[in-house]
Amino acid sequence: MPTITRGQAICMFYGEKYTKENVAILTKRIEDAQVDICYTDDPNNAFLIWEKKVNQQPLRYHTYADEIQKPGSNDDTSVITGFPLTCSAQIVQFLNMVYLADNPGNEELYDYQQETQKRILSNVWKYTTIFDEKGIRMFGRLAFWRPPKTTT
Repeated sequence: MPTITRGQAICMFYGEKYTKENVAILTKRIEDAQVDICYTDDPNNAFLIWEKKVNQQPLRYHTYADEIQKPGSNDDTSVITGFPLTCSAQIVQFLNMVYLADNPGNEELYDYQQETQKRILSNVWKYTTIFDEKGIRMFGRLAFWRPPKTTT
């Protein structure tokens, strides 16, 4: 699922080209109406709703981030704390979210790069301790394993 900023969502909602000028004009229009742009399931399906309604049901209505940092824009050597990945299913989900297999079509947020398995593992190590003793071979089996195709 592509990541969309608040400014991009506003321009998409009004059918305008994404430029800084359009974002400023359309954001003012939304703020003057005391509504907010949000989505429920799919960030591509934005809609306007009263600000109070968003605050009343924050788990139902999701707002867009004003700005999203690109990977590598901050210190890559820092260790993340808070929500460690504790099982293989969480790691697979993390890999699918961070390392996209196809082009999301959003050059504002994503840079196309080819990554090595070793570099991917070094990033995963920031979030989990599962591979501390098992190393790159176990990581390769988990991350790049594909179920066998069945023939009918």
